[in-house]
Amino acid sequence: MNRNTHRTEDILRHAAALAPGIVLIISALYGPGSINPYQFLTQWFGRTAVVMALVSLSCTPLFRITKWRLFPRLRRTAGLYTFAYAGAHFFVYAVLDYGLNIQLLISSAVRQPFIILGILALSGLTVLAITSNKNVMRKLGRRWKPLHRSFYVIAVLIVIHYYMATKGDKLIALYAGGLLALLLVARPVLAQLQKRR
Repeated sequence: MNRNTHRTEDILRHAAALAPGIVLIISALYGPGSINPYQFLTQWFGRTAVVMALVSLSCTPLFRITKWRLFPRLRRTAGLYTFAYAGAHFFVYAVLDYGLNIQLLISSAVRQPFIILGILALSGLTVLAITSNKNVMRKLGRRWKPLHRSFYVIAVLIVIHYYMATKGDKLIALYAGGLLALLLVARPVLAQLQKRR
């Protein structure tokens, strides 16, 4: 693959990952508005983080099936944007909505345990984002892969957090959980099939 093709792929991957944020800005500028803008933003960024996590987890099975080299690069991009959107989700909730009032945040977490799951997931994503560059990969050596496999556990926390936080119709959250379960099963199954060939 030549450098120009690689660069075009990079642009397309980042453009696709940024698209939900661009749609959000357009909605904020030209949409009818929301009664509770902080709630709207929190939910938007949260849903997008769920989607990005599922996209990232989909890449390994799709690569094993198709052998298309784009998928490993897309996996990393989607993983980093999972962190970015989850971070934005937390920022709107904790800083803009709650004014970073620690007492209120703790009280809210006690009443709504899914918040604790969200904080655990974001903490894990932060560690993975910090350790995703090549210099850290070299320093960690063999420990890097086991560390980054924890993304599967983090994805489970994200989906449970999303399900528990969803009020009313939980159908989309259930679809997300079903897809996550399928992806978790697909990874070892495809790995075993590959070994037998």
